[in-house]
Amino acid sequence: MMEECADEPMIHQTETETDTRRRPDIENNQSKDALLQIDRLDPRQHSSDSQLDHLDEFRNVPPQAPQAPAALASNLNQESLGEESIHQMLTLARSNFGALLAVIGTTFFAIQGAVVTTIANDINPFELNVLLIPVLTGGAICLMVLNGIAPPKTLRQYIWFLPSGLSLSGANPLLILAYRHTLYTDVIAITQVNIFLVGLLSWVIIREPYRFAHFLLALVALAGVFCISRPTFIFGHDEGDSRSGDASNNLLGSAFAFGAACCIALTIVTVRKQSTLGIHPFQSVLFNAFIVAFVNSILGTVIGEWVCPSREALMRVVAAGIIYLIAVATFYSALARERAPKVSIINTFQVVVSFVLQIIFFRVVPPWTSWVGSLLIMIACIGTLVKRSTEQT
Repeated sequence: MMEECADEPMIHQTETETDTRRRPDIENNQSKDALLQIDRLDPRQHSSDSQLDHLDEFRNVPPQAPQAPAALASNLNQESLGEESIHQMLTLARSNFGALLAVIGTTFFAIQGAVVTTIANDINPFELNVLLIPVLTGGAICLMVLNGIAPPKTLRQYIWFLPSGLSLSGANPLLILAYRHTLYTDVIAITQVNIFLVGLLSWVIIREPYRFAHFLLALVALAGVFCISRPTFIFGHDEGDSRSGDASNNLLGSAFAFGAACCIALTIVTVRKQSTLGIHPFQSVLFNAFIVAFVNSILGTVIGEWVCPSREALMRVVAAGIIYLIAVATFYSALARERAPKVSIINTFQVVVSFVLQIIFFRVVPPWTSWVGSLLIMIACIGTLVKRSTEQT
């Protein structure tokens, strides 16, 4: 037993010695096997010293550990979340595309008013409307052809073009006269009152209900109109008022703007009646342009103020016509995709756009009464539209 126990350390020592002797051989064999595998893959790699050095570097690089399943799952989750977020953004953009078109149309309506303001004092209002007609008719015909819209077929449809054309024939000259006597922002704000006049005229013509809440909101809007017009029997005289036209004629300009709002409201009511007769809005734009051209040509000839405008004025007239066409096309497209109350609420922000344009381009800051009056009109308009939408639902 003693001898066997003494021999055990010797046995372990010989085993360790043989293991240490075999390890270099094993390592050499592994390196040879790696070189053989590399040579089998591409035997041309050892044709130069640089490539041999590259093989040595490859030999010394430890193999990468395989990626854990948890890491792969996290990467897949991140990719799926990214795809879902993109899909949600596209869905949100498609669902709000009508609202985006309404914003574009509102902005272009405000820009068109700013362009007309720059030429309101250079061209007769009736002549300006006649000069706009070729652009409007050409654009309306193109829109009808692109959308496959045929001309009206019945005599009743053509008869209903008459009230809308006559109301537009009065609205456009009144707007130009208002631009001559008061601020551009004040004109835009006062014309928004047509929302209340549309409700009143719809009650008279189409027999739609007109509630007491609508009447109260209309009074709020009229208070805003009084703030903008600044009648002397309420606000007194203010010689330091910085306005684009004559400060003493501000009340007259506000009256012209209110008259234009009445004509616009009548136009909207008649266009709504035309829609019940199968008349497309682009058809209304085309035939209303013909009536406006005819009426304004007669009025311009009677007054006898035809002049030859300058080249710059003609370019601005063409620009105003193109901008108006873009505004009408986008606004009608918005109405086709979005609810009418929402589009109308967005259109009230034309007042905000007009303030921004006047401060940036005209370098005229409106007085505090214009800010307060415009705010009252916007609040009343939005309240009326929200009230109507809740009543319809």
